[in-house]
Amino acid sequence: MSDLFIGEWDCAGAHTADRMIREGHDVCWITRHPDRTLWSSQFKGKIYRDIHSKDEFNRILHSNSVENVFFMTADNRERSLYGTQRQSESDFLPIVMEYLKDYQLNSFVLFSSIEADAVSIHTPATAKIRNQEQMAEAYGKTYEMPVLILRLPPVYSARMRSDDGYIAW
Repeated sequence: MSDLFIGEWDCAGAHTADRMIREGHDVCWITRHPDRTLWSSQFKGKIYRDIHSKDEFNRILHSNSVENVFFMTADNRERSLYGTQRQSESDFLPIVMEYLKDYQLNSFVLFSSIEADAVSIHTPATAKIRNQEQMAEAYGKTYEMPVLILRLPPVYSARMRSDDGYIAW
């Protein structure tokens, strides 16, 4: 199997990619960041940076025979690391979903945030997280794309919450 990870460095993505590699999957990665390193200096997969067109994206999908796409959103879950001035990698989600709508995938996995379920939190960041989930679900239903949304807690955030449940442990 071949797996494509999209986004910046992400703990959840790193552990998932490492597991996939140990299980014999081919793993590649797309980031819009020009020089950020991966989660492991021993990473053996292909790294693609700053994709500008649907043709480039399709070439990556087809040349790597991608079966599963993992979209990482640490920039939302780990806001305290990056601040608010930085352009979000997850702004790339609508473009990725549009590029994938005609491609046959086994699965599309969105690494979301548990804050999407916190109805008492009304901030622009949580609205963006909820919007990402809705977009992934809408593309999944409209284009019969298998979508899995994983709501993960923050790892490095200054706002660590003790009531995040089992997944936080």
